[in-house]
Amino acid sequence: MQTTGEQDDAWRDLAELIKSLPADDSARYQDAVRLLVHDLRQKISIVHGSEALLRRSIPATTENLELLDGIRVANQQAIELVSSLAQHFDHEQISSPKIPSKGE
Repeated sequence: MQTTGEQDDAWRDLAELIKSLPADDSARYQDAVRLLVHDLRQKISIVHGSEALLRRSIPATTENLELLDGIRVANQQAIELVSSLAQHFDHEQISSPKIPSKGE
């Protein structure tokens, strides 16, 4: 597994590569990254909410708590990974992905 610094360098290199492409290609790939980040954040949110609901509703056995802690840690790592990717692109556009109109 890459270190956080190596991962960050890779995302930065990807962002620079995408931004160096011709305008149409760059825009298309930036839209794809924005949609990916948006979709991943939605999935992360679902996992977070599910873990919280489970934590309140299942018996607090050692096994259950270990499982829930593992889910929480994995979810936090996913948040860090997506945030690392998103920081190298326009934050405002990342949080509001382009949604095609009916005519597109």
